[in-house]
Amino acid sequence: MSNNQNTPSGQQILDAIRNKSKLPPSNMHDKLRDMLKNGGKVKVNLPTGQTATITEREIDPLTDERSLEHPRTVREALEIAFQKYEETDDDDPSIYESIVSGEQVTASDKNKELADKCLTYFGHYLFEKKLEDPESLSSWENEVAKLVSTPNRSLKRMWISLVVTLPRFFTINVTKLKLMELKESIPEGVFVDFDTTITKGGKEEPLISKLKFIETFVERNQNKNHQTYIWSSNYSNSYIIKYSIGRDDIDKVKFLDYIIANHKSKDGSYPCKIVGESKKFIGNFNCLDIQHIEFI
Repeated sequence: MSNNQNTPSGQQILDAIRNKSKLPPSNMHDKLRDMLKNGGKVKVNLPTGQTATITEREIDPLTDERSLEHPRTVREALEIAFQKYEETDDDDPSIYESIVSGEQVTASDKNKELADKCLTYFGHYLFEKKLEDPESLSSWENEVAKLVSTPNRSLKRMWISLVVTLPRFFTINVTKLKLMELKESIPEGVFVDFDTTITKGGKEEPLISKLKFIETFVERNQNKNHQTYIWSSNYSNSYIIKYSIGRDDIDKVKFLDYIIANHKSKDGSYPCKIVGESKKFIGNFNCLDIQHIEFI
């Protein structure tokens, strides 16, 4: 390591990291980078008298073209991802670990089929989109297109995060396609309040909605993390009904899952009172976004 007086000490580096040093950050970072090149790591002294080793991260995981230590094909990794996704209902860290660790994971025939459908779906969808407008593909879509184009080659490290998340994106896309096939949706801007009463034989009775459960999936991005439940209901039209719960509200999610599993009526519906308003769901597709639901 250089003894140049301009080279910061380990304590200076530590202080800079903690924003204590007056040395300009850019200068400090350049010095630290030069030090790390000399052997790839540097020890710093902690205030407690202990030492810590700082190692430069040399490889960007998003551009790491190395194969896995325990090689798997793209298809095999995706089959594992679907198997683990079924167990966790999300792209849980355990999916990543199962792919990279070399763990023996047996995917069911169902999840092998889902992996194959996922490869076919994204392959066709992105190919057609690229034919229509090559510039319309996002960087994420371009990477997915490369991933699914040759599923029997070895998985590269930079594709692991894509494989981990594809089961969730595939589930959401397939669900939305199913919903688009339904005939009617709520007209835009219509507010529907079913939590009211009607008069029958001179007596007021609550107006009960009868919902049919269709699907549940995770909606997650930088702004939200929801468990979304999709229902339908028949009045004058076939309404698509969406009800979302923050996934941090574990008790509420578990309660609704329990209701769906155990309280279906004989005709397959779930009697309830709901309050909701029309909102956009898929492009120009309107749905009834439930704000309050009370099961009967």
